[in-house]
Amino acid sequence: MNKDLEPLIKKLQEVSQIMKLRWPGRNTSLELRKTRKPDGSLVTEIDLESNRILTDFFATNYPGHHILSEEALDPEGSRRAEQGWIIDPLDGTEIYAKGERGYAIFCGERKQDQIVSGVAIYPELDILLEVTKSNGGTINGLQLQSKAKFNEESSCFFVEDIKTPKVLNIEKTPSFEVRSMAFKAFCLGEIDGVVMRHPNFFVWDFAPWILACEVAGGVIRDQLVQFIKFIGERLNIDTLIIATTKSYSYLSERIASQLK
Repeated sequence: MNKDLEPLIKKLQEVSQIMKLRWPGRNTSLELRKTRKPDGSLVTEIDLESNRILTDFFATNYPGHHILSEEALDPEGSRRAEQGWIIDPLDGTEIYAKGERGYAIFCGERKQDQIVSGVAIYPELDILLEVTKSNGGTINGLQLQSKAKFNEESSCFFVEDIKTPKVLNIEKTPSFEVRSMAFKAFCLGEIDGVVMRHPNFFVWDFAPWILACEVAGGVIRDQLVQFIKFIGERLNIDTLIIATTKSYSYLSERIASQLK
C-alpha cells in the first residue's frame, strides 16, 4: 500500500464496509432511502453518508484543499483553487440501488488542472486502484503497465458510444458493462486502447482512472489532440482516446474519420 495514500485507503475501506452492509443485493430487508436530484439523477442515503464521511476526512487531513464532490458541487471554487480533491462518493448509484455489483468510490487529488494521485475501490468486485504521479500505482498489487507491443491485425480496443470503425478489433467482454473495467484492462496491458464519446464527461467519473492510464504508459487525448483538464465540473472534451504510444496514431486516425 502506498504510504501517502494509506490513510485515504483505510477511510475508503471503512466507507465500503458501510456500503456492503446496506447494499440491496445483500440485504433485502432494509429499505434504501432515495430521491431524484433536479437533473433527474438518483441519489440515495448512501451517497450522502459517504459524501459526509469523505468530505470530513479531507477537511481534517488536507486543510486548505478544495473539495469538489458529485454531491457537493462547487465548480467555480474548483476553478479558483490550485489544489483539491475530486470525489465521487458512490459511482454507480443506479447500479447500487438495483443490487448490482459494479458500484465504486472514486477520489482524485488535483493540482492545478491535473490529477496527481487517486484511489478507486469497488467493494463487491474486490478491486483497489491506488496511484500517484510520482510513485506509480497498482491494481490489487499488480503494477500498472500498458501493452508493450502493437499489431494492427491483433489489436484490441474498447469502444463505447461511437460508430465503430470496421477496421478495429473491438472487445465486447461482459465485464466491460462496468465502464471503468475497460480502464482496468488497459492499465494491466490486456487491451490496446479505450475510446469513449459523450457530450458531458464529469470530472469525478474519471479522476483516478485517467491518472492510472497515464502512469501505465498511455497517451490520453481527444480527437483534436487536446490534453484533458480537470477544472470545474466537466472535462474539456467530448471524445476520450486512451491508447499505447504505438497504437495511438492508428486509433486516433480512424476515430477522427468517423467524427467528421
